[in-house]
Amino acid sequence: FFSVAPWFLLFLAPALTMRTFSEEFRTGSYELLATAPLSPWEIVLGKYLAVATVLAFALIPTLVFYGSLAWLAQPQGAVDHGAIQGAYLGLFALGLALSALGMWASTLTPHTIIAFLIGLFLGFFFLVGLEFASELPLGKPVQELLAQLSLMEHYRSVSRGVVDSRDMLYFLSVVVGGLALARYQLARRHP
Repeated sequence: FFSVAPWFLLFLAPALTMRTFSEEFRTGSYELLATAPLSPWEIVLGKYLAVATVLAFALIPTLVFYGSLAWLAQPQGAVDHGAIQGAYLGLFALGLALSALGMWASTLTPHTIIAFLIGLFLGFFFLVGLEFASELPLGKPVQELLAQLSLMEHYRSVSRGVVDSRDMLYFLSVVVGGLALARYQLARRHP
């Protein structure tokens, strides 16, 4: 489950975020939102928290796998709870990072399908592209740098049940970077 779930999130996160801003740009309702007594950061964070909530609710039904695994284990309940909980934490952090990139993609265009495709491309680049590039013969330091920039590398580390602060800091930096780029793009649109 935890090896397939990142691919599911790769498509779910851009689908959740593709209309956050692009639809408002297309219909002209963003001007109404921009004139409200809210800062651009409050607008971005409000929409991001809504996406994060939907993402959390999307992961809740998968807890059935965890419950059934614990129930069917011999002896009953003999599963590595720490590893599974760490994997869920990594999965949620990965979804949050992909959602932040998707929100940035949504600020780039008024077309929702194009926003979805840009978000999908960005997610694929950070999830798989950097990991693939790290295997090219570019020299050991460049390969290690590219591997450390890959979302999949940090997800794999957390999904083993070892929650390292470096991995969580990386996910947080991708989230902050994606939201900062979304806020910057909004500031360019409406100074």
